[in-house]
Formats: sequence, structure tokens, C-alpha cells
Amino acid sequence: MRAFMRIRLLICVAVCTVIGFSARTVAEPLRYRFKDTPQAVYAVSITVELPDEVDTHTGHISYTINSVDPATGQITLGYAKSLRVDRKMNQPDNNRFGAFPRPPRMGFPVMSGTPEVVIDPQGTVIRMNRAGDEDQLPGMMGLVWELMLPQLPPDQQPFKSEKAITLYTNHQQDSWPPAPPWERGDERTDRMAHETITETIGAQTADGVTVAKQYELATEEKVGDQPALKASGDGKFVFDTQLGLVRSMDYHQTIEINQKNMTVKVPVTVTARLLNADELAKFKADQAASQAKMKDDLAKMQARNALEHANEVRDLPAGCTKTEMVGGNGGGPYIKIHKDRLPVIGFTIRIGNWAGHPTIGHAEPLFEKPADMHPDGATVVLAKDGYVVGGLIVYKKDGADGLKIIFVKKTPTGVDAKDRYTSNAYGYIENTTMTQLAGKGEQVIGTFGRQGLNMDAIGLVLAVPDLPSSDAK
Repeated sequence: MRAFMRIRLLICVAVCTVIGFSARTVAEPLRYRFKDTPQAVYAVSITVELPDEVDTHTGHISYTINSVDPATGQITLGYAKSLRVDRKMNQPDNNRFGAFPRPPRMGFPVMSGTPEVVIDPQGTVIRMNRAGDEDQLPGMMGLVWELMLPQLPPDQQPFKSEKAITLYTNHQQDSWPPAPPWERGDERTDRMAHETITETIGAQTADGVTVAKQYELATEEKVGDQPALKASGDGKFVFDTQLGLVRSMDYHQTIEINQKNMTVKVPVTVTARLLNADELAKFKADQAASQAKMKDDLAKMQARNALEHANEVRDLPAGCTKTEMVGGNGGGPYIKIHKDRLPVIGFTIRIGNWAGHPTIGHAEPLFEKPADMHPDGATVVLAKDGYVVGGLIVYKKDGADGLKIIFVKKTPTGVDAKDRYTSNAYGYIENTTMTQLAGKGEQVIGTFGRQGLNMDAIGLVLAVPDLPSSDAK
């Protein structure tokens, strides 16, 4: 069993010292301005090479400039990330060490609200309102907004920043599958660590400055004479002096996890670059299309939910009776009957999945021909003209997993069960128990059963036949 343990950066609480030293300088201090850039979007790739898998996270990190204080130069930015992960398994021979330890997370106090950060022109954080686990990047790369907003060397000088931080591992959230309760122990492990970042000004062009970055982290806790966890990294970023923002970044670091009789090294590679005008236009168009699709999907879901609940009743009305119910006991009970006691003329069927096989997700009774005969992800099975639903054949494995619909001829006084036909099978019918509900001349006016993620059970609601009057001759 593979444990998935990740590293979080908890809180930067300690001393941050800026140390100037002799090095190349630039004509003007590097300052964030985001000139003519209301939105900066970066294409990002983060590859984490774990011993038994390689995770590549690709996508975008975007910054929206909400305001710039003309007096102080402080910038208020919103930010967002959209990263997908591609995972390639690389199990070592014989897996003789079992589950490998994962890097812990580097976290901050959990906050809420729309993601926003305020920085001064040098990149020093004035305040932020989001720093939960969901805002962290993989590979101990810190918070989302930090990646492309590194602190800039002050007053034309490079600097060294030193911080005390806390790393923690949440064993319940970061392990899969979870251990049984008697093996869990403490859910969280905290470790104090010391972090050092050094930035040095390098090559310069008319519109850009390259800044080299070195990174070191080591925990106070040791295993033998080595830190329990340490990380070493180096790379560079190019700062666009015309726009006042980072243009690109290339960075590599190695995380080393030391345990008794085991050392695991995890290489991390990061590349990022600012989208050009054409790429940004496409990004915005894709975003607009995605939001429109989400809005359309939401409208369809709401319409579908309204349709599925339109004919629900709490109790079985007078003048009705039920067949047996076939299926399981999961989900919640329902009864569906048209307010005018119209006969059922078909079903909208959606296929679900359960225990590795298809099953009936929903079987919505139809009392009138639907306006949409081709709903997304569903099949409308409607009676031919002059016919109505007369019964069901239900196939049970775990629940109501499959069904066929029995259609019968409608007559002025009821139905003619001898004039009938049966639909195709829907759902799962192999190695199941078959039960027929009605189909012998009954008038089907609704359904009942149990519904959860899938349709767990179904039965039919029948009209009680009118009894002859006592004075009939």
C-alpha cells in the first residue's frame, strides 16, 4: 500500500534579515509596477520526481491587478491557479522498501475569502487573505501567489533572506489508503526548520534583468548527523524592467527526506513564462467558453432536477396501489405521480455505475412527450402512438440494475395487455434476478422506490380499478 504524504509550509514566523553584499547592480532598482498589465498570466510546469511516480503539474497561474496605490506603490492583486496533474508510475524493482515517505507541506494559517494579496513595489507582503492547503503548490514550492512574485533585491543590491518556518505532515489527509484507527497515532507531525533565500543580480538587457536564486532549507530535527528534511535549490528569473513584473522563471530543487535506514531524494523542476498577447487572448477566450459551459451545465442540471422532482408526492394518494418494490435499501424513498393521474407513457433513463458494472442511474417516468427528446447523457424511451407503459421487467444484482419496459395498447376503458411489446434492455442484466412488475392489464400511473446516487429500487404505482355501482344491472 502506497502512502501519499505531502509537505506543508505552516507559518513563517521568525526573523527575516536582508543582507547586502558586493555584486553587480542595475541602473534602477527593480520594482513591481505591472505597467499596462491588468492581468498577468503565466504558463507553469512543476515536475515532482517521487521514487515510485513522476507527477507533472501543468497549467496557468494568473494575477489580476485590482489596484495600485499612487502614493506608496502598493499593489493589490487577485490570483488563481488552474493546474492539472499527469502521473506516471515508476515502481522500483520489488518495491523492497514498501511505501516511500513524501515531502511534507509548507503551510500558513488557514484563511478564507476571495484570494488576494497586497505587496509593496519590492515584493514584500503587506497582507494576504488566503493561505490554506488549497493555495499550496506541489514540491514544496510554497503558496500559489509566491511563485511569480519573488521578493526583489532592494536598492540595486542582492540580498539574503533568513526565516524560521514550521513544516507539518497531516497523516490522515496525506496518506492513502488511510491506516486503520488502531495504527494512526498522532494525526499531525510538526517540524521546525530554517530557510535561507539568496538572490544575486546577473545579466542585464535593455528591458530585462536576470536574477539568480539559491534556496536552502533544513529542519532542526536530525536523523544521525543529517536534517530529517532538507531542500536545496537554484535557478533564475528574468524581471521585465519595462513592465515591472517577472517575465520567466527556471528553477530546480532537490528535497531530501532522511529516515532511519532510508534516504529519499525528490527532484523538483519548475518552469514558468508570461503569456504573450496572442496566448493571453486565447486564454481569456478559453476561460469565457469554460464559464459559459459551466453556466449552461448548471442550467441543464437545475432543469433536470426540477423535472425529476416535478411529480413527487409525499404519500400515496387514495385510489392508488403499489406493486412490490425490486432492488436494495439504499438511497431515500420517493413516489412520483402526475397531479392529473395521467398514465405513464415512457421513461427518461440515465445509466450509472456501481461496483464495476453499469446500473440504472435514474428512470424518470414520463406522462407527456418531453420537449427535449435527446437530453445530455440520457435516453428517452417513449411508447408508440396509442400505447402506454403497462409494466416493467426489473433485473436485480445489487439494486435495480437493469430494466425492460412493457408497453400495452391503450383502450377507452383501460389497457389491452394482449396487445403489447417490450423495449430493449437498459442497464445491467447479466447474472441477475429478473422480476416482472404488472404487465397483466394494470393501469400504470407512477413509480416509487429508493433513489441515491443511482436508482436503488423501483416499483410501480397502479390505479385502483373502478368498482361497478351497487345498482348496476
